[in-house]
Amino acid sequence: MKHKSTLWMLLSMVLFTSQLQATCGAYTCPILNFTPIPEKKFEFGVAYESIHQDQVYVGSERSTVGAIPQHHDEKETNTQHYIFSAKYRLSDTSRIRAELPYINRSHEHIHNHHGEKILDSWNMTGAGDASLFYDKVLHHTEVSKLALTTGVKLPTGKREIKNEDGDTAEVPIQPGTGSVDYSLGLFYHQGLFTVPNLDGDQVLLPLKIGVGYTMNGIGTDGWQFGNQFLGSLGTSYLVSKKVSLHLDTIFRTQEKANAGTTGEHTESTGGQWVYLTPGVEVALNDWFSIKTAMQFPLWQDVNGIQLVSPYNIRIDTAIRF
Repeated sequence: MKHKSTLWMLLSMVLFTSQLQATCGAYTCPILNFTPIPEKKFEFGVAYESIHQDQVYVGSERSTVGAIPQHHDEKETNTQHYIFSAKYRLSDTSRIRAELPYINRSHEHIHNHHGEKILDSWNMTGAGDASLFYDKVLHHTEVSKLALTTGVKLPTGKREIKNEDGDTAEVPIQPGTGSVDYSLGLFYHQGLFTVPNLDGDQVLLPLKIGVGYTMNGIGTDGWQFGNQFLGSLGTSYLVSKKVSLHLDTIFRTQEKANAGTTGEHTESTGGQWVYLTPGVEVALNDWFSIKTAMQFPLWQDVNGIQLVSPYNIRIDTAIRF
């Protein structure tokens, strides 16, 4: 059953505690991912995410910019994340890891000012908020595994970014949130049955279940993102010794934000989403791997009017030694 441990190593569920969808629609890919603890002590990775929010939704229906008049009519947000990570194996069943995102984001909205429509835009780059995690395998056999992850996001990211006119971007789209956020995730992996692969081996087809909860703290000017719950159900298939396919269905729900003293309207924050996330991973050798994933919304029901993306892209690379 040599492939069982390999399949567990390929378990694809990541818990992010970065900022999520808000008034101006800035967020990270909602993916649950727990990569089990390898034999090698160190792992360094770089991930890339592309989230282009250029569709307007009211509730569960596609709509148009300004369909529900607000002080700001959101038009478009384009976010590129680069996430640098480091992991250290403490034992066979535990590890610590750290993540630091670098964010490149452009945003446009229409400012409704005394009957005049003014197009405001920002192009911002800077470090996001760093996160620290502790992972623990609670139980494992040849065919099942149970793991727990806990995390904290620290207010290290860049804030108070302004555009060429000297206007400060709204708190929800700044690279740093100014808050301390806490997360908890539980992941279960159960082998179902074996199937043949291209190498002529019988490999275990797993059922993967994950749940995660993020409790967001109070940040810049009292802004507080709504708490979030993620659930994931999926599987993976080891096509060959070097290639595996992944498929996850992800459910996400988020509460409305708290405006604090920002003056932002929070009626258009939070909601519910269901995503289909197919991916492929290639392990070139025992120390380097690359994984790509596309994420498509199957269903979304936002509060008020919000920007959403038609798809998200994520690419992960990892070096282990």
